[in-house]
This record gives sequence, C-alpha cells and structure tokens, in this order.
Amino acid sequence: MREAEICTWLGDKKGAISFTVDDGWPGCREEMARAGFRGTYYWFGPAWRTTTQWLKVLVEEGHEIGAHSTTHLCLPSPHNETPQAFWKDRPEEGAVEAYRRDEIDPNVSVIEQETGEPVLSMAWPCGCTDPSRMKAAEPYFLGVRGYYDEVANLRWIDDVNTATPHAFLNLNASVRFDPSFVHRAAAEGKWAIITTHESTGAEGIDYIGDHLDELWAAPVGEVLKYIKVRDAARILGFRRRSGSISFTIRHDLPVFARSTLNGRALLPVVYDNPVTIKVYLRDDERVSRVTAGVTARIDKEDGDTGYGPGGGQTAGRATDIPFRAGAGYITFETPAKPARRIRVVTQSPDNRVR
Repeated sequence: MREAEICTWLGDKKGAISFTVDDGWPGCREEMARAGFRGTYYWFGPAWRTTTQWLKVLVEEGHEIGAHSTTHLCLPSPHNETPQAFWKDRPEEGAVEAYRRDEIDPNVSVIEQETGEPVLSMAWPCGCTDPSRMKAAEPYFLGVRGYYDEVANLRWIDDVNTATPHAFLNLNASVRFDPSFVHRAAAEGKWAIITTHESTGAEGIDYIGDHLDELWAAPVGEVLKYIKVRDAARILGFRRRSGSISFTIRHDLPVFARSTLNGRALLPVVYDNPVTIKVYLRDDERVSRVTAGVTARIDKEDGDTGYGPGGGQTAGRATDIPFRAGAGYITFETPAKPARRIRVVTQSPDNRVR
C-alpha cells in the first residue's frame, strides 16, 4: 500500500489560485477579506510615486507586495510570435546589468524598506520581457508573473501553470478574470494566476471565494515557496509498527541570499514554510495523535534513517500537531527544515479516534 506523500498543494486542495493587482493600486482589500483569501499587489516605483505607507498596511493584512519595476517600461520583445522565436535572442550582459540597476534594484529596495519583508515575486510591466530581462530577474525572485497583453503579445502565456511551472521567470497568467481558469486549476491540479488592474480589480473575487473548498488561494510568493519546498523535500525512513507510524521529512534548500547589482544585501528568503503531508492508513488503523520534533540532520537517503535506535533521535521536544482525517488517510502541515521526525499514534486505549 502507499505510505506517505507530500501533497501537491497546501491543505491537499485540488489546485491553487492567486489573485494579483497590478500597478500599485491598493484596491480589492475589502472584497478579498470578505471572500476569505489574500492576494499579491505589484508595485512600481519609486520613479514618480511618493506614497508608500499603505505597502506596510497590506503586508500586515497578509497580502504580498511584489516588484513591478521602477518605471513600468513596456518594451516588447522583437521575437514574440512563438516560444521558439522568443528564445531566439540570447541574454546580453549590458542589458542584464542595466535592467538590474535601473528597474529592479530601486523598486525592490523601497518595497523591502517599507514592508520589512523580502520581495518574493515580480510581474513584468504589460507582460513585456525578453531573455535579458529574465536573466536580470533570476538573482532576485522565486518567480516572475507574465500575462498576455497586446503590447507584449506573448499569447502562449494566457494559460494556467502546471504544478511545477515550465518557466518560473515568465509564469502563465490570465489577462483578466476568466472562470475557466478557476475550473481548470481544480480539474487539472494546476495553478491559475488572475491578473487585474484597478479598473477591473474586484471582478472574480467572489467567484474564487465560492471555490475555496477545492482551491488553495494564496499570494504568488507563497505558492512559489510551497512549490520549491514541495519539490525539494523528501520523506525518509518510513516505518509502520503496531501502534505507530514514523518517518522523517526534510529538504536541503539553502537560504536564498540576494543582493543588488552593487552588492548591497537584500532580505534573505528562508524556506521554512510548511507543506501538507498525507499518510495512508490500513483499514484497521485509527489515529489518535500526531507529533513532530526537530531532528539532527541526516545524510542517508533510504533504509535506516541514521537517527539511532527506534528510527529517530529527536533533538527538540516533540509537540502535537493538528491533523485531518479522510477516507483511509490523514493530512497535516509541517515545515521540512529543520528536518522533522513525525510520529503518528494509531492506537488509543479505547481504540477510538479522539
């Protein structure tokens, strides 16, 4: 039988969706709060913007502030007919350095100064990018959101993303709210990103809220962190005994240390976010509790975990974590760094789940 796995999306939802608002407008906050999810606001500046106080307010409400360049320059690629033509150009060192210096460094620096949080993602102005700009963005962001605009004319971007996107530096997104993106994300196990601007911001928020039973709705940066950890984490040393199930979950992603072109340090990105674990049960197993404890690092990939007698030496005190019972399985959330030793207690004195 199957043992345990890391779920594709947080909460074991069928798909994921992110709602984004471009150009630094602070609208849609009340609508998203009523619908029960948070979004990403892409801010451009400080070329002509002087008001930044609301950036901190949005972060305190749980939203993400993403980069959107300094001047919002919408310069399309000359080769935008097909993905093959798009990649015809090669990154040019001078263009890469210029874009970092002029369009990324000032933008990211102001956002991090105002919010105290690392900038995790960016959105291309008007969806316009090219290999040089993508190379410029690589040292800063977990991903960059694209979208199909008549200026950029990258038609293939108007789509949902696979569970692990094909191009993290030019993520697919809708040009406007489209209910089919919601349904495709759930039906295909994919990630939909909705692009909006101030004039059309609230459209679709209630519709997304009505589908939170099957979709994980979260800011772009949170979804990107989940994907990175999910794809890097491993479940090791799985053991099923009478009365318990135990295993270790870990990943080895380093801290994403970032800096400006001139070497000034930006805020680091730490992959300490939780992932959802699904543990499969036999017909006669009932779970009474789940515990997790931080463990020492191990190097063995399979077989004996290397944690000593009994399959695990816990460095920190194990604590109870909440779990959800399903039909033949349980799910729960836990970080994977530092490594966690998980213990699932499958029997209680009266043999009842409690």
